[in-house]
Amino acid sequence: MAGQLIIPAGGGTSVEAFYNEVIGTMPTSPDIDAVVRVQGGATIASLTGTPANAGGKLTWTGTTNAVTVAAGEQVEVEFTTNEGGAVVFTIEYDSETKPSKIDLPTTTVIEVDSLGVYDAAYPGGTAIGNTTNGQTVYVRTTVSDPFGSYDITALTVDIDGPGTVCDITGLALTDSDVVDPDPILGTEAGKTYEYAWTTTTCEGAYNISVAAAEGSEGTITDQDSTAFSLTQEDLGTPCLLDFTSGNNGPSTTSYLSTDDI
Repeated sequence: MAGQLIIPAGGGTSVEAFYNEVIGTMPTSPDIDAVVRVQGGATIASLTGTPANAGGKLTWTGTTNAVTVAAGEQVEVEFTTNEGGAVVFTIEYDSETKPSKIDLPTTTVIEVDSLGVYDAAYPGGTAIGNTTNGQTVYVRTTVSDPFGSYDITALTVDIDGPGTVCDITGLALTDSDVVDPDPILGTEAGKTYEYAWTTTTCEGAYNISVAAAEGSEGTITDQDSTAFSLTQEDLGTPCLLDFTSGNNGPSTTSYLSTDDI
């Protein structure tokens, strides 16, 4: 774990394990136990009894104990077969065709830690809440995940302004937009993304929002938003300046030392 993982008591959990028979044939109702724990530590779930056996995959279900997995610790599952030597098998995992996995409930998932708009590119710049139309500003957001920065797999930006002409919808940022791949966030690992936004001619209030997703499934997300505004630059009132000879006299470009301007 890159950060703290909090597992609540009574949460639903499951273990799916693909297997390969080395000796014998796996029974329809095998007697195999699975224990999920912090490596060398507390038991998260004891899944004893008969797992479901279908399509070369064993599945256990149960509930969890209240356990906090600290940063730097690992979660493991230990299988114990009570079938004796008649059935010898290996567990297959870490592939698209054999995706053995542990499903755990948790209250700590991906989080958008900060979102702001800056007047200069990272690592410089000061956070601002407004600017004039046409200026380039930098939308910067930091995201963390208890499993590590590798588990932050997507970030989208939406900029909603007056009307729809100047809106930006579903802008996907990638690792090429990461300006800090491992910001200091306590013990958590994360990424800081930055988008250089050349502002438009639409004057008014804007809402800038981001959505970060974790894992390959992309269903666990976190969002944040911030307000921003654009105004037209005041270039002053045009005027005509003319030098005259005397009070409102004829225009002139030169004066004698005794003349009045």
